[in-house]
Amino acid sequence: MTPLLPQRRHQSSLEGIINFSGPKPFAVDERAGARRRFYDIINHFDTTDNDKRVGYRRPRFVRYTYEYSRSELSQDTFLRAFFEFMKLDVAGEEDIDFLDEDVENQLGKNLITFADFLLDNFFLPLKASGRHTPQPSPAHLSAIQRAQGGIHEFTGTPDRISVLRGSCLVRDRHRCVISRKFDQQEAIIRLTQDGNNAQDDEGNLLRGQLSMILEVAHILPHSLTQANANCLLDDSKKAALMILNMFDCNVSHLMDGNNIDRPFNAMSLTQPPSPRLLAIHHAIAHILHLSGVGEYIDNILRDMEETGVQEDGSTELGRIMKLRLGGWLGGAVGAYG
Repeated sequence: MTPLLPQRRHQSSLEGIINFSGPKPFAVDERAGARRRFYDIINHFDTTDNDKRVGYRRPRFVRYTYEYSRSELSQDTFLRAFFEFMKLDVAGEEDIDFLDEDVENQLGKNLITFADFLLDNFFLPLKASGRHTPQPSPAHLSAIQRAQGGIHEFTGTPDRISVLRGSCLVRDRHRCVISRKFDQQEAIIRLTQDGNNAQDDEGNLLRGQLSMILEVAHILPHSLTQANANCLLDDSKKAALMILNMFDCNVSHLMDGNNIDRPFNAMSLTQPPSPRLLAIHHAIAHILHLSGVGEYIDNILRDMEETGVQEDGSTELGRIMKLRLGGWLGGAVGAYG
């Protein structure tokens, strides 16, 4: 039988546990063993996961998050965090005895905890693109920190959206990267100044060209590093960045301070968008789609906006209230029969 590790004693605050650098890769045989035991756990609980009340399959969600982690080192870091949450020795070689009811029940609970931690502190905030994320527990953050090892402090960003928009429009020659329509605000300025002789960035006459008001779309949302009233990142933002850094090792430096509002993290642009951030966005989209978590999150937000709280208990009230209390959603929670 594989013994579960005793619960580690965690510090009561987040001070000092968000720092990390230099996650260590597994040796080849260690990686093979960790992967085997990971899939043993995931496949076992994916087969037995028949709780339709949840709205998505947690084992599948964890599996796809692992598989779409951006590098072998990122996957190694993910496995370290996974086994920390499961309270199993990542270097253990014993087969897991799922016939032991106590072991199976505890592993199942730990898997739920890990999946919900990823959802509540990264995927849900990222997709909702709100102002504040649900607060993570120090114990769970400690598990991620131990998987990553080291020292890195995240820096918040002030609001620089207007500057970003101007930089992106110059880079994209004031055109939408999809429709190629010219920016309407810039067109009005040029037509006011030059009349019928006004030209676009390529020297063609603007008169008769289609235009629209263009907005800048972040690849990873501005709110991810938006500072609070004290110009600091709160714990929830640090948690999201820490999970992002686990998902793609050492990518967090691209998000530090004002970097998140630089043209490489936006879609409409003098320098092109970052292929690395686009790849992360692409991977997250795949995870949300394949695991069903994307639809699950959409349903949560739609319930909040359209139907309120249902008396039959079908509404994810806990997560809605976390979003509400965290400042993500405005208005009151309604109740409908």
